[in-house]
Amino acid sequence: MAENHLTISEEYWNSFSLQESDFEYIFNYLIEAEIPKSSIELLKTLIEHRIDTEISSLEKRHSESGTIYTPQQKYQIGEKIILPQFSWAEAKVINIRPGINPDISPFEVIEIESDDAGTISLASGIDDHLLNRAPLYDSKDTNFQPDFVLNTYKKQLLEKFELSLHDRDDLVQIAGRWFPRALLIEINSGYLNLAEAILDMEAGGPLKTKAILDQLDLPSNENPRLIEFSLNFALQEDERFDEVGPTGEILWFLKRLEPEAVKNLPALLRDQSDNYNHDSVIPLLEQVSNQVYDELEEYEPEFHGETSFSISLIYPHWKVGTLPLTKRIANLFPTAHEAPRVRFTFVDVQQNKKFPGWVVRPHKIVYGLKEWYESRELIPGCIVNVKRGDNAGEVEVWVEKRKSSHDWIRTAIIGADGGIVFATTKQLAPYEYHDQMVIAVSGVDVLENIWTEEKKFRQSLETTITSMMKELGKLNPQGHVHAQELYAAVNLVKRCPPGAVFTILESSKHITHIGDQYYRLKDSSQEE
Repeated sequence: MAENHLTISEEYWNSFSLQESDFEYIFNYLIEAEIPKSSIELLKTLIEHRIDTEISSLEKRHSESGTIYTPQQKYQIGEKIILPQFSWAEAKVINIRPGINPDISPFEVIEIESDDAGTISLASGIDDHLLNRAPLYDSKDTNFQPDFVLNTYKKQLLEKFELSLHDRDDLVQIAGRWFPRALLIEINSGYLNLAEAILDMEAGGPLKTKAILDQLDLPSNENPRLIEFSLNFALQEDERFDEVGPTGEILWFLKRLEPEAVKNLPALLRDQSDNYNHDSVIPLLEQVSNQVYDELEEYEPEFHGETSFSISLIYPHWKVGTLPLTKRIANLFPTAHEAPRVRFTFVDVQQNKKFPGWVVRPHKIVYGLKEWYESRELIPGCIVNVKRGDNAGEVEVWVEKRKSSHDWIRTAIIGADGGIVFATTKQLAPYEYHDQMVIAVSGVDVLENIWTEEKKFRQSLETTITSMMKELGKLNPQGHVHAQELYAAVNLVKRCPPGAVFTILESSKHITHIGDQYYRLKDSSQEE
């Protein structure tokens, strides 16, 4: 006789959604635990609860259709029974007769009739039988194992779970952990004012919650983890404070003391490109994907586990002291559950110096390198190497030295009227740079005024590109301009991603493609 157990179908988890009874269970669980729990912890315990509930439901559903057959019970003619050994088929007792077996106590044999299993004879009234103890479900069935369910359906379940929790006003979350709002310990304005003063004395932070708690006189008769969570929530709800810790760590900073470029995106990094469809230039973008990194570029190749990147600086990032936070590069930097800004530490591996950095997730930039750029005498086009540090919360940076500290380099000369011309001049360049993207700037202060000049600001990208190509074309007899060279030059005066520049190169009636990544203006355009 084949055994057949209850199970939970795959569709059950694919169609998973939270019911009010689930929220009641989560609330009771958190109340009993008395400490906040992470989303994954809550989801796992809910899965365990759901499995137990579903087992009871399945058993009840089958038992309501009739008596579940076991050999120890006795039955009557006409009684309806359920056969778990035959895929839970329904049957009816049609005959009862004495059983004959001298080795066991007297028993009966029932004949049953089922549409699914046919006519079968089964033992009845036997107290000592293996099937009396047979479970209605197989404990080895992976569908009843919480860890298997969590690992198999984790992504889809966690996404639905967190969306549902976020819709609840009676639950609060800090750094990925949840707790009922009504059970939080009250943190009054006096404590928050004192927390502000503590951070003020630390130049704004960052400080761990415990470091702040140690200086507050909060009630000591409460659960310490609940006190810490309650303070975290109160700080989060107060606009004076900013949670800047990476995943797994909560750090607080005073917003008013954060660098301006961290709070507001600098003008030099704001996208000024026109709307464009980069589909036509994907082949060109693929050619430069390991040389040009731009946070404004929509197209980016897949991340393949790279642990370091070599990034060529364009003028806006060089001037502000930032790096682009593209999807690939972002994997090297600390992230967070919710915090839009993450404070971390840069490590200059060559000088063994550490200095603060900021991941500004909404603006897709990394800030904190301006003084380092200046101390290393870098220029736009220099190559900055970035690698995830050995210690959590650290990112290593370095530049490679060149044999010669001076070289003949493309130089942007800005006139008093804001006009730009290019020349090749000897410049201090002690570190490696990208040949096509390096541009020394003569007159940075004047150049900075162009970004605020209304007429220049409103100039179309195509007009800017044409103007730059005219000037760059004068540096060689053929008038050829490299696409990456042009991208770097355009970003001297107008912030735009490479795809926007490449799209105009490919579509403009005034520009001819020479081959590879080289272009030139048509004669008619040069005469205009």
